[in-house]
Amino acid sequence: MRSAHKERWLEAMAEELKALEANGVWEVAKKPRGVHVWHTKWVYKTKRDAEGLIKRLKVRLVACGNKQEFGVNYSITFAVIIKMSSVKIIRVLARKWRVPAKLGDVPNAYVKADKEEELRIFIRIPKGMEISEEMLKRLGVTSEDEIVLELHKGLYGLRGAGRLGSKFLHRKLVEIGFVQSMVDLCVYFRKRGGVLVVVGVYVDDLLVTGTRQDAVDTFIEELASLSIENLWQSSQVPGNTGELRRYERVVGQLCAHYFGLHVSARVRGSVVCLNLG
Repeated sequence: MRSAHKERWLEAMAEELKALEANGVWEVAKKPRGVHVWHTKWVYKTKRDAEGLIKRLKVRLVACGNKQEFGVNYSITFAVIIKMSSVKIIRVLARKWRVPAKLGDVPNAYVKADKEEELRIFIRIPKGMEISEEMLKRLGVTSEDEIVLELHKGLYGLRGAGRLGSKFLHRKLVEIGFVQSMVDLCVYFRKRGGVLVVVGVYVDDLLVTGTRQDAVDTFIEELASLSIENLWQSSQVPGNTGELRRYERVVGQLCAHYFGLHVSARVRGSVVCLNLG
């Protein structure tokens, strides 16, 4: 690797492998006869702050699943995507309720999701992963060429990984009492004691607001198992001020009709950014 940040990149790779192993993504196994073994590669990304300074060096291990065959290596791939109109409405609700919307990323959502049960997927030992002599002896092999990783979870790069990640987040939200919208399947609601929380899901990103700040904070605490750290910037949320204002009147009418809320004051809202995990 030729980079001024070589050591930091290697450290990030080690952290990624550690996270994948902690999530039980794979199991080291002796290569079965006649199975296809997928290659893997590392994808590197430099995340910068608003001033252009390096904020984080992010690496991701991906499977080269571009040659997967339907019905053999994968089945359904469809995953719903939130409508941009829903994103704007959530931001308008945040302005009206005076509860800044929180934007978050759920890291490793794909690899936390269980793979399709009927499929067996094997990948090669990724670069940088060390296999001990003890492991080789236990498997009854003499070299790494004779072993593979059998996946138990999803992995970036595989067809259908997005769908599995969406199902994982759906299950998590339903478990804590959220109801999926019939209008936009990526929007979820929860109403407790007259307090409403609204969540929009975009792949592995979440946008949340509510009628009370403490309700939003409770929601974040309920997802503590996904880990929380600040990463995102408000400018990354779609919808400019002009567009939001055009939505305000309609959203106000909907709030009054469906939730019994009447908010006439204009509030200059902002988006507070949060990374869930």
